[in-house]
Amino acid sequence: MSKGAIFYRADNGIKWRAMPKDFPAWQTVYGYYRLWVKLGVWEQLNLG
Repeated sequence: MSKGAIFYRADNGIKWRAMPKDFPAWQTVYGYYRLWVKLGVWEQLNLG
C-alpha cells in the first residue's frame, strides 16, 4: 500500500529510489504522495 510506503520513507529518512522491494515501485509511491500533497490530504491528516 502506498500510504504505508510513504510513512516508511518518512520514518526512515530514505530516498524515494531506495524504497524496499516489498512496497510498490518508488515512482508509484511518489506519484501518490505528490497527488495527496496537491489535494491537501496530508494537511488534513495533520490537522485532524
